Amino acid sequence: MMRTGLVTVIFLALLLVGCVVYPGIGARFI
Repeated sequence: MMRTGLVTVIFLALLLVGCVVYPGIGARFI
């Protein structure tokens, strides 16, 4: 159960880093 939450946190962290490093990719999700 805890692993699912951990994966979600990691995914959000990577998404945030992606938006900062690659604005084009971040804008695509928004």
